Amino acid sequence: MKESFDQFVKDTVDCSRDQDLFDRFVAYLEQTYQVDLISYHLLSTNLQAFARADHPIFHTFPDEWVKVYLNDDKFEIDPIIKLARTQGAPFHWFDVSKHLSLSDEQKRYLNELKNEGFVDGLAVPLFGPQHEIGYIGIGSTKRKLALNEAELDMIHHACYQFHNRYRELVDREQQKERPKLSPREREVLHWVALGKSNSVIADILEISEHTVDTLLRRSYHKLDVSNRIGAVLKGVGYGIIHPA
Repeated sequence: MKESFDQFVKDTVDCSRDQDLFDRFVAYLEQTYQVDLISYHLLSTNLQAFARADHPIFHTFPDEWVKVYLNDDKFEIDPIIKLARTQGAPFHWFDVSKHLSLSDEQKRYLNELKNEGFVDGLAVPLFGPQHEIGYIGIGSTKRKLALNEAELDMIHHACYQFHNRYRELVDREQQKERPKLSPREREVLHWVALGKSNSVIADILEISEHTVDTLLRRSYHKLDVSNRIGAVLKGVGYGIIHPA
């Protein structure tokens, strides 16, 4: 039985943690539209003082694919993300060629998505105040997404509900008393914000990679987050770090 949109909205309002909010969003989309691939990016926003739009804040994509996407800088050639920056309405991933003239590299990227088993997908651009741009990717490894206009509208509304509620939670966290990170924890978080891996940070600070991991996990706990992007967003929001 498909869940009502009104119930989904009520549940998101009741969520007090960003991870719980994303989990609720995923459950709604999976149950209502039978999708299994979801990612959330902030492409341009005053929440980000660092240029890491390529990193999804949350995702349900295979970890190996995300690793390849990041390590091979596929974000730089991804035509879906490029179109999402200017397109006001949701569009299907593999319809991007109807809107853009694709390079050979971009065509190979789309073929790679298909070869990875991503059968179909929907790109949902999100626009907010102060030139804010968010993006949610919704896909399936099982079937084509045969969605009518009413269903596309409801998905668009659900994405905006998630995005706006996420912003509310982040804004609320920024207004709380600033967590106290140790000087070393702040150093590690600073380098994370600049896109450095744990091994590189270990070399820079002349400490072990295990120590970097421990310091980062302590920061997660103090900031009440579950991943690197969340930690950096809150670190910047609280004024704990100032990546340039």
